[in-house]
Amino acid sequence: MSHWVAEYIGLPWRAYASGPDAYDCHGLVWHCLSQHYGVDMSRYREVITNDYRAISQVVHTEQQTGCWQQLDRPQDGAIVLIGSLRAWHHIGLWVEVNGGRCLHSHHGLGVGLDRLEQLTSTTPRTEYWLHRSLLP
Repeated sequence: MSHWVAEYIGLPWRAYASGPDAYDCHGLVWHCLSQHYGVDMSRYREVITNDYRAISQVVHTEQQTGCWQQLDRPQDGAIVLIGSLRAWHHIGLWVEVNGGRCLHSHHGLGVGLDRLEQLTSTTPRTEYWLHRSLLP
C-alpha cells in the first residue's frame, strides 16, 4: 500500500499515546488530522483515553464551535464516532483506501484499517463529522 496510512498500520495501542511509536484511539485521530489534513486538535492531547465522559465532552465542545459538519455517510478525513446512546466509546478516522476504511487504534489490537461494519456491528450509534476546512 502506498497510501500514508501504511506507516501507522500495526503500531501498538498505548493509553494516552499520540505517536509516533504508539497511539490510543483519539491520539491517532488527532495526530492524523493535524499531520495529513491540517486540522489542529492539539488542545485535546491531555484527554484521558478511557474517560468516556471526557471524550464525549470534547466531541460536544467541538460540535458547538461550528467548525464541524455532520455527514450522512463518511468521506475522506471525517471523524467516525462509535458509541452507545449515552456516550462515545471509540473514535476513528475515515480514509479513502480500498473503497473507504476506518483508521483506528484499539486496546490489544493496535492500529488497524477496518471496514465500518467490523467496528459497528455491536454498537447502536455511529456519527460522521468533517471539519469545515475539508468540505469540497
